[in-house]
Order: sequence, then structure tokens, then C-alpha cells
Amino acid sequence: MRSPALTIGLMLATVAPADAHDWYTGLLSPSGLKCCDDRDCRPVPYRLNAETGREEIEANGKWWPVELDKVLALSTPDGGAHACWDNPRGKPRFRCIILPGMADLDPLPSGAAIASAASAPVRARAAGR
Repeated sequence: MRSPALTIGLMLATVAPADAHDWYTGLLSPSGLKCCDDRDCRPVPYRLNAETGREEIEANGKWWPVELDKVLALSTPDGGAHACWDNPRGKPRFRCIILPGMADLDPLPSGAAIASAASAPVRARAAGR
């Protein structure tokens, strides 16, 4: 007879990391590139930098300003920030960024630019609110 701890451990071991990664499959960047290549999308810490007023995400061990032309207007399974990039060191080459609270916004028109990256008010203006 198995102990409850062993049973739980076996259950967790059978959930492959790829299964948790599956929701990224098929996502395309605003420029039409695939967001994910099996291991380069993940949850990321997210903050509003009080000094600069810019939204930032943490990647490769540092905080980086959110590149608004890479942001997807959709929600994540956990409601948090997620990003996809392909270089594990130095300045990330982001392909896709998903921020909390973005699901109800309309995507920006192709080629649209936002002059300032000052958090929710900017995103609200971009969505016509």
C-alpha cells in the first residue's frame, strides 16, 4: 500500500511541465510571430516602477520596461504577467508579453504607437476608454 505522500508525489510527477506550458501553444505576437517555442514562455514578476512610472517585468534576473508593441490583449490562466523570450542571458528579446488586466482591451491597430508607458491610464487610452 502506498503512503499518501508517495501517491501525491507520483501524481505531481506525472503532470509534465509541457502540460502547464500548453496554453501558450498557438499564441502569436502582435507582429505575427509564434510566441512560444516549448520552453521560452513563463510567468514573470510585474511591477509599476515608482521612479519612472513605467510598467516593468523581470526577465533574465533584471527588470525591463514593458515593450508595448509585444503586449497581447488576453488573460492568463493564473491572472498574472507572462512573457516569451528566446535568449536566457542579457537583455531579453521579447516576442510576447501578457499583463494582468489586459483581457478586456482591444488590440492596438497594426503599427500603432503609444508615446508614454505610464501604466493603466495609457492602456485605457489605447483601448479608447
